[in-house]
Amino acid sequence: MSKTNHTAQSGALVSLREVKSELLPCSTTKARAHRLLAEHHYLDDVQAVGEQLFYTIVDSEGDWLGVLVFCAASRRLRSRDKWIGWSEEQRRRRLPLVVNNCRFLLLPHKTFPNLGSRSLRLTLDRLSADWQERYGHPVVLVETFVDPEQFCGTVYTANGWEELGATDGFGRVRRDFYVQHNKPKRLFARELCKNARRSLQAEKLKPALLMVEAKTHPRSTQRPEEIRSMVEHLKGLSDYRQRIGIYPLWSLVAIALLAHLCGAPRGQKDLAKFAKGLSQRQRHALGVRRQPDGYPAPSQPTFCRMMEHLNGDELETMFLQIQTQIRGTAPIKDLIVLDGKRPRHGGGHSVLTAVTVPSQHFLGSAIVDTKTNEIPVARELFKKLDLDGRRVSLDALHTQDQSAHELVLEHGADYLFTAKDNQPTVKANIEKLVSAPTAIFFPQDTTPTLAGSREFNKGHFEVRTLRSAVASAEQVDFPCVEQVASLRRNLRHHRPQTVALITSLPPEELNASQWLKENRDAWGIENGLHQRLDVSHLDDLCRVRAPQSMRVMGIFRRFSNSLFIHWRSRQKKPQHKTTTDFFSAMNAEHHRYAIRSLHARKPSFLTNS
Repeated sequence: MSKTNHTAQSGALVSLREVKSELLPCSTTKARAHRLLAEHHYLDDVQAVGEQLFYTIVDSEGDWLGVLVFCAASRRLRSRDKWIGWSEEQRRRRLPLVVNNCRFLLLPHKTFPNLGSRSLRLTLDRLSADWQERYGHPVVLVETFVDPEQFCGTVYTANGWEELGATDGFGRVRRDFYVQHNKPKRLFARELCKNARRSLQAEKLKPALLMVEAKTHPRSTQRPEEIRSMVEHLKGLSDYRQRIGIYPLWSLVAIALLAHLCGAPRGQKDLAKFAKGLSQRQRHALGVRRQPDGYPAPSQPTFCRMMEHLNGDELETMFLQIQTQIRGTAPIKDLIVLDGKRPRHGGGHSVLTAVTVPSQHFLGSAIVDTKTNEIPVARELFKKLDLDGRRVSLDALHTQDQSAHELVLEHGADYLFTAKDNQPTVKANIEKLVSAPTAIFFPQDTTPTLAGSREFNKGHFEVRTLRSAVASAEQVDFPCVEQVASLRRNLRHHRPQTVALITSLPPEELNASQWLKENRDAWGIENGLHQRLDVSHLDDLCRVRAPQSMRVMGIFRRFSNSLFIHWRSRQKKPQHKTTTDFFSAMNAEHHRYAIRSLHARKPSFLTNS
């Protein structure tokens, strides 16, 4: 809410009974509301997201006294979710029943005592009915954020709002909401109807609210009855050509996928060579159309055009569907790791990849252009991933206020970051809050805030010790902070290294032992993906430089690596199986098993030992 001037202006006093709250119906009146917010509100104009309603407070003569804006609720707020008591799946499907009062403005030159409370009550009395009329469903709960440096929140408490965020036993109030200008806010909420919270946490919603769940489909926990083969999936790709000749698009993609499963290519030239080695019957099975002299093999220029014009996003979506069909969904407890890799001959471009560890499910990728860096590309990639309720780890480059804000408040995830010299203030604040472990041997009696491990790493024993401490966003000067930690690495014949860590997970969800494990698991993208791309998939030897072609080739390689991980897990001695073994198995009997896997609805070679 904006600051108010309670000094009575001459002729400005209006009877509270004559004040009305009116819904703004058109863009013309909304433009005036936007202008007033930009002129008078301390947060400036609002960029409301999702469903939204604008209200104006008017006197008996129709003059505007204030503006209120309501929009879609924050996706995840721990204090609010705990107060409501709903489950993760209930929150995902029922969140549209909650709205956010994102702006409350009383015009400074027209305000008078009790106008704020009266305006808010009149608006809340009609809010649910207006939402029903505009969007086809009611709302039952409203939330808002109050800046403690600007206001006390009296106008909300006077209207029956509750301040959320009881202490966790550390003598502080949880501040879940944090904006980029480093001002944490107090969270308030209010039920719009009796027993609203009970309705939101109930096993079944009331009939009047069921239409909200109908718009959000439940997550599938079972495989479909009819499982499509890889080839059937690929036939759904949109062909970029108006006239299809000898090679349908799905046929070219199937040959390229087969080549990657067999470890053939470093580029389009190797793809053409691999296609030439296929028999006539194999080319026919892979969709090549018959010509007078048989089934010809695609040439190098044909594969170059395919790589250049193929829709990378559509191909990636298709492969992710196939991956889910074969491997199932990624384990919910797996850590999601995003990291970039720059091929040696990639012309300066790099590929940012998201995978789960330790399961190595491929989740998505994006090209990082030479004119930018990974930070904005990662934020765009967040939007493509299902991060709700997941833990996300990125390297120190991504320890940025906006990235943390988007992960927690927009995507419902929790972050695990490293603070280095690119965030000197954050790093210094962490070092003040938690001291580095001094012992070179990990503690025998592990505590919730102290843990260690002894590992054999690159031919040497490494001792890793982690000490954690509870922290707040204000103390660290970083959004959504719940804990900080100091990690000390001791390697023989090397100087000890100390690293500052930061997370949005509270101690009851991530203790020191778990944090130490998650920190080690985050390196799984290097060992489990990047190293295999270099050594087995010959990523650094590939001469493809065009960004679009790099992206497409990268998708093929990363999907192939995911299938290898699944194949290896089905072998009798998986610890002894390498990517080379996978390629050899797929190449056996002149690619027989690889081709069979492309056409089978349930590829037994990938699913059975």
